[in-house]
Amino acid sequence: MCARMIINAGISEVIYEEEYQFTEQTRALLEEAGVTFRRCRR
Repeated sequence: MCARMIINAGISEVIYEEEYQFTEQTRALLEEAGVTFRRCRR
């Protein structure tokens, strides 16, 4: 649900701080929409 909202909002990149486990379906959906995602490490 959140991945679809991110895509519909036109967000092109997601940067997250805490470890997050994407499901294969979520990862595929974001990649197909061209949304990049990466972990910010301090």
